[in-house]
Amino acid sequence: MPLPTRDWQKSVQNRLILEHEALAYEGLDVVADQKIARLNVEQLHAYKEVTYSVLNNSGKIFFLNGPAGTGKTFVYNTITDSLRSQGHIVIMVSSSGVASYY
Repeated sequence: MPLPTRDWQKSVQNRLILEHEALAYEGLDVVADQKIARLNVEQLHAYKEVTYSVLNNSGKIFFLNGPAGTGKTFVYNTITDSLRSQGHIVIMVSSSGVASYY
């Protein structure tokens, strides 16, 4: 098989990364800060633990558990907005078929 004649990574951008980068917009840091200010004590603890792990490349795995209405999605979105505003690529996934059903 012949070797490529040019560096395709430089000439062809990853469509998924480009789409994701479009999710970070000017002013997202302000939105994230407003959401952080609205977190309760437990939510703020989860936010700090997750973002600390990301920013320090700790590679930890987290599981937020609680009944409906406790603000898990709000915490997820706050973490996402905060990290995206700092230039990180964030992909949220669900680990259960129940959550992906709704």
